Amino acid sequence: MKKVIAGILIVILCVPLFCVNFSAATQSINIPYAETAPVIDGDGNDEIWKSAYKETLNPTVAAKAGNYVQERNNTTNAATADINVLWNEKGLYFKWVVVDPTQSFALDLPSPGLNAMDGIQVVIDPFYKRFASVKNCAFCFTFVPYTCPRGSGVGQVPTGECSWYEHWQWVGINETIGVKMKASLDKENDNNDDGLDQIILVHGYTIEAFLPVEALAINGTSPTFKASTNIGIGFMLMDYLYNHEKFLAAKGAVGGAEASQEVYNFCMDYSSSKKDVGKPAKYMTAVLVKGEVPTAPVTPFDALQTSIKQSDEYIAKKDQYTQASIAALQSVLDEAKKLTNSASDAECTAMQEKLGAAASGLVLLADDTLENQIKIAESIVSQYESETPPYPASLWDAFISAFKSAKDLVAKPGYSNTSEEAKAAKKALEDARVALTSKTELVDVSSLENAINAAKKINQADYTEQSYKALQTALTNAEAVFLKADTATKAEVDEVTQALLTATNNLVLKNASTDTEVNPGGLRWWVVLIIIVGIIAIGAVAVIFILKNKRAAKAVDSGSGEEVISEDQESDQSISQLSESDNEYTDDNTDVYQDDDSSETNQEDSNNN
Repeated sequence: MKKVIAGILIVILCVPLFCVNFSAATQSINIPYAETAPVIDGDGNDEIWKSAYKETLNPTVAAKAGNYVQERNNTTNAATADINVLWNEKGLYFKWVVVDPTQSFALDLPSPGLNAMDGIQVVIDPFYKRFASVKNCAFCFTFVPYTCPRGSGVGQVPTGECSWYEHWQWVGINETIGVKMKASLDKENDNNDDGLDQIILVHGYTIEAFLPVEALAINGTSPTFKASTNIGIGFMLMDYLYNHEKFLAAKGAVGGAEASQEVYNFCMDYSSSKKDVGKPAKYMTAVLVKGEVPTAPVTPFDALQTSIKQSDEYIAKKDQYTQASIAALQSVLDEAKKLTNSASDAECTAMQEKLGAAASGLVLLADDTLENQIKIAESIVSQYESETPPYPASLWDAFISAFKSAKDLVAKPGYSNTSEEAKAAKKALEDARVALTSKTELVDVSSLENAINAAKKINQADYTEQSYKALQTALTNAEAVFLKADTATKAEVDEVTQALLTATNNLVLKNASTDTEVNPGGLRWWVVLIIIVGIIAIGAVAVIFILKNKRAAKAVDSGSGEEVISEDQESDQSISQLSESDNEYTDDNTDVYQDDDSSETNQEDSNNN
């Protein structure tokens, strides 16, 4: 019995171990080297593709991984993409094989809105800067398998050529930098008698594309691809459904794609928030590998070391930059080198972003003009047009003031960038910008992120409506703060993190008792289980102890019966004597009470007389 109870207690003590939420490691992939470059013809049959990095992306896969899915109810007929990636010194090679039961509106060319139809998007941070925004950092390419006949505007007919578009750096299609793309369609003739002639019906497509390093140049500098190079990368799958009734209501193609179709689904493979599309710090880390694949994943600390190495290279050429800009980088670099591998992922990522901001603020002596300082300032201001900047209000106000003063000066008639006034304005603007970089402190939101990810994995069907509703409220508040992590205060982060953890801990299983008297503190089910089984175990031990003592007593009774009887008789006699004494005591007291009553009666008579 003791062994059984001990076993139960061991199991109980192990239960909490299975309830711990472990945070996921930083997402990292390895992209293999292409010994022979694949032919970009849209067929995707080259042997070299067998050695490519492979990934499947669809709403179901994305949801299971905790990544963003726009329409969680539209998964049955959603598109699914098999992604393949290779690299060599010339650039990156992609192949997407997509099965898509729904067909979208076909956009006309030229069009900047290719991201409003069926297709693939890839975001790339080629220098692995991992900035908080895309400015001077990242690219977003959209690839679509078809368009409508060029210039026709007949959007329901997908017989036009495939196309691509870059949205962030050079915003458009640059035919001169060597981007290659071809597509093939899984199609059939439209023989349906439904009053809509789409010419062909598309059930899927294959896209092959090549992005040369020249297409990934930032400020005129192309990245260098070699083994063990890190880049940031992420993929998105766009899935639309053409709606002919909406098309007619919008008066045909005049209404555009948005008025002629519906978003069937949109998913991504690297984040739970669609807003992270424009945040390179959130992209996956892709390691360009050649030959033996490294086994250790790239951590945020590793990424920080790469940025430190890049910054050291800038410092080595400090004579080429302005004193103020190089001093700002040196200050952040010294701070970054103090972090050890025991630092949290959030600390490493935040420090890498600060390094990136300082590096992007370097100013060549040849470009040391007020006009150039204004351009740098404009890039910073544009990042925060629709959100609160992550800087102390006093420093941001001083920066904006210097920025406006500089612009006003340049706009004055007779302005000269060699004047003393221009030099003073340039120094004031640069000093204000450097102050922003050196004073920025980002709040650690890693615990909040872990709590959000854990809450999203909880199955609603397992818990009572009231407790799950409380969790969803806390989750909504937590996500709102997380989305503004760059500007959130520590108090805000701590408050919503604790609220979310409390709501998670207070979840009540549907098959568990909901009586508040039984479970007044909202204890987790496994805590209640420990208490109940612990009480049972203690009770079992007590029963064993009592039974053991009774057996011992019986053994004594059977061995000395006469002595026991004698003792019982003596006990009876003692009880009898005690009863007699009690009676005598009672009689004596009764006499006393009677005497007292007589005395009181006599006293009353005397008083009356």
